[in-house]
Amino acid sequence: MLQSMLISGQSIPDELVIKLMLEKLNSPEVCHFGYIITEIPSLSQDAMTTLQQIELIKNLNLKPDVIINIKCPDYDLCQRISGQRQHNNTGYIYSRDQWDPEVIENHRKKKKEAQKDGKGEEEEEEEEQEEEEAFIAEMQMVAEILHHLVQRPEDYLENVENIVKLYKETILQTLEEVMAEHNPQYLIELNGNKPAEELFMIVMDRLKYLNLKRAAILTKLQGAEEE
Repeated sequence: MLQSMLISGQSIPDELVIKLMLEKLNSPEVCHFGYIITEIPSLSQDAMTTLQQIELIKNLNLKPDVIINIKCPDYDLCQRISGQRQHNNTGYIYSRDQWDPEVIENHRKKKKEAQKDGKGEEEEEEEEQEEEEAFIAEMQMVAEILHHLVQRPEDYLENVENIVKLYKETILQTLEEVMAEHNPQYLIELNGNKPAEELFMIVMDRLKYLNLKRAAILTKLQGAEEE
């Protein structure tokens, strides 16, 4: 049903999205393994207001333990999103530092300067040669995908700025109140300008020290023939 709606150009109604989400959140699988939920509350108020969406989460049988708040200045966020491009065949989203030759070259120069200190000439030459080969391969890949990349309407700078403004006007204050009420031990705040890999490691390190119940991973005790 959802596929036929999308193919015909319709959007999925909010009521249906919420229904599917609640079914999943109340499933035995989620009760066992837990869940991660994002983009709730949404900017769309068609089915429920921001407060109603937050109350929905608060009243779940299995309430969220941890809130992860990723902060990013408006300018940086707008520049990052407006720099995204989508591959017209695969649908994959590329950030500016993956497709813009100028940005890739600048990153390369900065990395090169940072690695110069404390290395011998021979070692430096070997690394330079390896980096040069890797850079050439990367630029060849960029050249291949560049003519397939398109900018989605939602990634136009003007549209991104409008969405950020709307988010701050309708959602941000309510979410800040929720975070203020939440146990600070279980509130993880992150700098959104850091690389995703670094943010992931920070979250994993913090989670290690929280007294959270771990799920027991299901293990087959029989082989296919025995079963």
